[in-house]
Amino acid sequence: MQKDGFNYDLSEDDFSEILDRAKSGDKDSIQKILEIFEDEIKKMAKFVLMPEQDAIQTIKLRFLEIILPYNNFPREKE
Repeated sequence: MQKDGFNYDLSEDDFSEILDRAKSGDKDSIQKILEIFEDEIKKMAKFVLMPEQDAIQTIKLRFLEIILPYNNFPREKE
């Protein structure tokens, strides 16, 4: 997958397969998705007005909230 400076050696079919597995809750696939976008996340974190590590973690969380179904996130106990 390569577009506009994004460089990761992965076909669209392979990416779709990893994304589908991540959506079904596969932890290794979720980690792989974060690895694929790691450089882009670090670039975006430089524009967030908070400590870099906090910004990276916040971006990762928001990113996962967008791509993964709601039922894959732990819920607070009531």
